[in-house]
Amino acid sequence: MSVTISSGNSQVSKTTNDASLCLFTSPNGYFITNYDMLTTSFPTKARIREIFAHLVAGDAPSFYAHVADDVDWTVMGTHALSGHYPNKATFMSQSLARISGVFDGPIKLHIRSIIGGEVEEWAVVELAAEARCKNGMAYDNTYSWSTRWKDGMIVEVRAYLDGLLLNRALSENENKI
Repeated sequence: MSVTISSGNSQVSKTTNDASLCLFTSPNGYFITNYDMLTTSFPTKARIREIFAHLVAGDAPSFYAHVADDVDWTVMGTHALSGHYPNKATFMSQSLARISGVFDGPIKLHIRSIIGGEVEEWAVVELAAEARCKNGMAYDNTYSWSTRWKDGMIVEVRAYLDGLLLNRALSENENKI
């Protein structure tokens, strides 16, 4: 089998007897790979969307069932909740429980975009958050979670968010009835 790829003024030819070659496009052009290299333990964008849809639906336990117990979770920045959480239980008790306690009702999340996954161990999930704090303040934040996957589970997270908004929500609402 002969494969010819043309892009602009350049042309690449590859001759092979392997019928399992796949052609992909990327921002840097085209690449050819063997289909066997695509059988990885990394989820597709559609699968990542399905998993994060549990958060969107308000079903956190079903989402966290896809997060490894020993997840390495880092909340980036210099705000009150930034830091390293060495496992799921620590993240949930020291970070998630704390921010959840300032809301007057559930937080609503929407998936904005998913980048990566498929044949890459890292995927970035951008989430829009909408909530109302106990004092009436709007908490409209954007989260960007860089997630590393292994065998269908999230094993590492680097979370980015508006730390000033988070600090304000905590300072004005934490420990308030």
